[in-house]
Amino acid sequence: MIVKELENLVNDEFLDCRSKKGYKSEKQMAFYLQRKFFDNQEIYVLNNLYIKTVNDKGYFQIDHLVVTKYCFIVIESKTCNTHLKFDENLQWSVFEQKEQKWIGTKSPMMQAEMQGDALRKLLQDNRENLRQKWLNKQGGFLTMPIHTLVAISDSGIIDYPPNSGDYCKNVLKADLIPNRILEINETYKNRDTIKNVLLNRDPTYILPEEDLEKTIRYIVGLHHVKPVYREIECVNVPKCDACGQVYSIAYNSSLKCYELVCKGCGSAKKINFKCQKCGGGLSIRRYNESFVVGCEKCDNYGKLV
Repeated sequence: MIVKELENLVNDEFLDCRSKKGYKSEKQMAFYLQRKFFDNQEIYVLNNLYIKTVNDKGYFQIDHLVVTKYCFIVIESKTCNTHLKFDENLQWSVFEQKEQKWIGTKSPMMQAEMQGDALRKLLQDNRENLRQKWLNKQGGFLTMPIHTLVAISDSGIIDYPPNSGDYCKNVLKADLIPNRILEINETYKNRDTIKNVLLNRDPTYILPEEDLEKTIRYIVGLHHVKPVYREIECVNVPKCDACGQVYSIAYNSSLKCYELVCKGCGSAKKINFKCQKCGGGLSIRRYNESFVVGCEKCDNYGKLV
């Protein structure tokens, strides 16, 4: 079942080539997940999650998250138009066609593992609101299995090393990922027996239906819409109160923020634009020779200059 669709890329003129390719890979993976699980009542798919960390000091992004009563599966979409490989030490490289040589790249598997860890911390901190007690023991997420998969785009070729073991099972072309998800989930279903409960093999991580629904709703509620997916909306730049000239945008290095500066009289003013949709604050970033602005709370996106 698809719980959260992938947002449409409506403002691709503000994206660099790499971001556009990344979105294309996510869209491809979302298509395969939709085709396989659109009517599956046991497997829930959440696409493109952008979530604040526990300490509110940053965000982490999960390209695709699969939730079942037995486990979570984090899927990292990897764009590749040539050859991709990893060695016995799990160091990754990509073949650059222009330079005709292998270039080292960061591990998408490690990225997915870090995102899974960040999600676990958030859920564990809220376990009392999300989980029931089992035999007077508070359910939680510390022992919930979180698997990580890397989905390589259709145009890429994976060069597997000879001795990578089970690691190869989790680095696959995007179209093979859905069957791997079914395989992982089936493994846990086969363990879900009375015998395992009696042997005390920590059944508290298994999500009952009520806990599963609450957890999924909570995760969806954590999502923040990223500016790259927001609608374009014109934002008027005001005129200077002193001389009447239109303000220009300048970066104040001492305050580490953008501000309005009048070229006529030199007066400066704090930027305090509000979203026309929800009233939230608008954040600014530069794009080429212009500036773009996005709402921090909703799905609106504005163009300043």
